[in-house]
Amino acid sequence: MAGKMQLVRVTVPSQDFISTVDAMAKWLTSEGIIVPLSTFSGDKDKRNISFGFSSDAEGKRFAERFGGELRP
Repeated sequence: MAGKMQLVRVTVPSQDFISTVDAMAKWLTSEGIIVPLSTFSGDKDKRNISFGFSSDAEGKRFAERFGGELRP
C-alpha cells in the first residue's frame, strides 16, 4: 500500500519562475531527493509550484529552503 505524500506549494512571481525551478532542481539533485509528483499553475503575475515528497522530512526541508507551504 502506498504511503501518504507530503505536498509542498511554493508561490513565486511569474518573472522568477524559471530561475526558481532551476534552483529547486539543483537543490533536489544535491540532496539526492527524487520527487514523484510535481505540478505547475499560475498566470502572468504569479506561479504555483507544487511537489509531492515521499518523506515528510524531505518535504519540510524543501519548504524551509524555498519558503513553501506544507499542504495536507
